[in-house]
Amino acid sequence: MQQMIEKASVLIEALPYIQKFRGDTVVVKFGGSIMESEIGYRNILKDVAFMECVGLQPAAENPFQKKCGKHTFSRTLFRACG
Repeated sequence: MQQMIEKASVLIEALPYIQKFRGDTVVVKFGGSIMESEIGYRNILKDVAFMECVGLQPAAENPFQKKCGKHTFSRTLFRACG
């Protein structure tokens, strides 16, 4: 029960930002050790799916092309909420 209360508290705190940026593109940049950890990678994907569900438009920076001197972004294709 305590864990659910803590999650609700975080969502209540985030609500004004979710409302303000609803419909906007949000760049998600990740790489390094997170790419080596399956749990970390899954958590990032859950966060990105949540952003999509609440109306944000997440785009992920491609960490592999950055090493080649290019900065590219790809629109995520998550449709977790319907």
